[in-house]
Amino acid sequence: MSNDSLFDFDNEDLDLEKDLRGPSKFDASSIPDDHPYLPQNQNKAPKTYDVTNWHEGQFGQRTSWYTSFTPMKSTSEYLRSSSYGSYGYYDNYSSYKKKTDTEVILQEQLHEVLKELNKTINLTSNSNTGKEEVLNVKYSNGMVVNDLMSNTLFVSPNVMLENEEKLKSGDTYYDSLDGLNGQAMLCAFMKKGIHADANIQYKESASWATRNIFMSDIQSTAAGEVFSKWPGFMSYITQQMTVFGVRKDVVLNRFRQEVILLDDLVECLCYNRLAPDKIDYSMFDEEIVKKMLLADKDFNDMMDIDCESALRFQKAIRIYENVRDILNLNTMDLNAKFDASGMSMPTKPTDGSVDESLSGKKEIKDEPSELKRDFTGDNSYNNHKEIEGDIVSGILDHNKKMKERLKELEDKLASDLSQMEILNDVTYKMMIPPVNKEQIADYDNYVRSNRKAIDSIKNGMMFHNNHPNVFSYGLTDGDIDEHALYKIHFGECQRIFERKDIIGDKSYHVTLVIDQSGSMGGGKITEAAKLCILFSEALKYLKATEVSIYGFETHDIRTWVYKDKIYDKTKALIHAKEDGGTAMGYHLGSIGDKVLTQYGEFDNKFMFVICDGGPTHAPEGMHPKQHTAKVIQKLRQKGIKVYGIGILNAFDDSTGNDIFGEGNFTVINDIAGSLPVLCNRMRKYLQKTSKA
Repeated sequence: MSNDSLFDFDNEDLDLEKDLRGPSKFDASSIPDDHPYLPQNQNKAPKTYDVTNWHEGQFGQRTSWYTSFTPMKSTSEYLRSSSYGSYGYYDNYSSYKKKTDTEVILQEQLHEVLKELNKTINLTSNSNTGKEEVLNVKYSNGMVVNDLMSNTLFVSPNVMLENEEKLKSGDTYYDSLDGLNGQAMLCAFMKKGIHADANIQYKESASWATRNIFMSDIQSTAAGEVFSKWPGFMSYITQQMTVFGVRKDVVLNRFRQEVILLDDLVECLCYNRLAPDKIDYSMFDEEIVKKMLLADKDFNDMMDIDCESALRFQKAIRIYENVRDILNLNTMDLNAKFDASGMSMPTKPTDGSVDESLSGKKEIKDEPSELKRDFTGDNSYNNHKEIEGDIVSGILDHNKKMKERLKELEDKLASDLSQMEILNDVTYKMMIPPVNKEQIADYDNYVRSNRKAIDSIKNGMMFHNNHPNVFSYGLTDGDIDEHALYKIHFGECQRIFERKDIIGDKSYHVTLVIDQSGSMGGGKITEAAKLCILFSEALKYLKATEVSIYGFETHDIRTWVYKDKIYDKTKALIHAKEDGGTAMGYHLGSIGDKVLTQYGEFDNKFMFVICDGGPTHAPEGMHPKQHTAKVIQKLRQKGIKVYGIGILNAFDDSTGNDIFGEGNFTVINDIAGSLPVLCNRMRKYLQKTSKA
């Protein structure tokens, strides 16, 4: 790609204020003939209709000419057509059809899509307060979430892309464009129904189902308003649900389990409220059918009730409570309510179209869903969902922009480690790295080529993959005890069985910490990152074990979060870089704080620190090694067993003893040659500390 390309844009690279590039000298022979931005050859166009048009000339003579055209399936295609062109709201963009450079065309096409979305979102009034506002649409860089109270809507560029360097074409192009236009139009109307008070309640709610109902209510109300005021654009709204809404098969798959979550049934109700292709309740067990029919009626009746915008979230709460009560009814109450409603049971189809895996007795559980779960409709305003764009490596996520796209979050110690003077007077920050396609590919390739090493680590630590158990012998049933088979010779054929009873699970949490300071240059950071990857992959196979991964460098005590209970950016490890000094003590305290606050329920906590053993920062009057050793001692008192791993012979035994203590570290050279020794020493350490 040339330097004068989309790659040089920043986070909001395709904003309307950007000037378009000039004409290019390149050939467009690689561009498909059916691309929506290129002029179509009349001879190639399928002739669907033949039309003879008569025109009264200047002197009264009648002139005829022949035209052929294809019926348009998309509102976006119609508005962009030359027949509509300059007479309508949208321009026909004829000047951009003459571009010959593939790169410039891609850039300008995405730009034109953005221009169209900005026109769409400002078609009608969009203010809850009555004060008209100008709304902006921008492409996401994969690191943003939309806010209902903001005047900017971030959308995903992925929707329009066939691959990293090419837009979709033909019907798929216009289907996606219709979906994006529908998204923009819906969001403009949704903002009219949002009050600041309801928005605060929505953002603070811990109930996914209530938030889903609230957003479904806002979205269906917006769709109804579009239908009443702009019926010609309803194809936008329908296509929006197809492009962005949850798929029907995804909803149905949730009901193939023996246990159905209440939130899944709420999702089904929301889906039938928003989607044109409804789910037929008759496919469920008879008892669930009755409950769903009652819940559906109550759900939609309450959805149709108008209320003040400030009370919209309270309305969602009441809807959820009513639905929950109906779905939790016992059979006797259910039959009474069903009969009173005047409903009749739907007839199941007899043509074999019923999916048997959805029928049968199912248990409904009122257990909460993850807040990060997608909503049923468009997730534009799901404040737990980043807008796509994170791994479009050829378009918005390229190496020279990686550091600019980090999430940098202020971080405070939450456990009682914050009371330690040796951890005070510094600013802690969490760094959340982005992940792109190149990192994913490199990570996966490294894992595939090192499967034997991963298995070696896994087998070396299998000791804590076992469950504590107790055996009972001389039983009349159970598993055959081969040591008791001799009894058969003496006529005893009954008490030859044994049983193993599991008396509990040991839970293990392993924290992997990688030193990313400047002193880890010269290949050490690469070896450390690869070792960390091998261990993290191996630990996935161990029962009752959970893993978190962090990196650290000095600048403002920046701790890189590769994996914890909130984030999973493990694959960014493959491109870990070194920078800054080594404030090891402060970082281990910060990471230990995360372990204590996020993984307090685990019985055994281990922290493996892959480093070069050269701490450089400490409070005034204290040596960095002494400071790091004090923090490690405190972490051990809190139940975190800390073990050091020196990479590429990074430090000697004296330094290891000073920092980690005797027997609590090992120093290796290259990974391949030292891995068996490392696994053996770590196994002995784990066995010793697990018994302590």
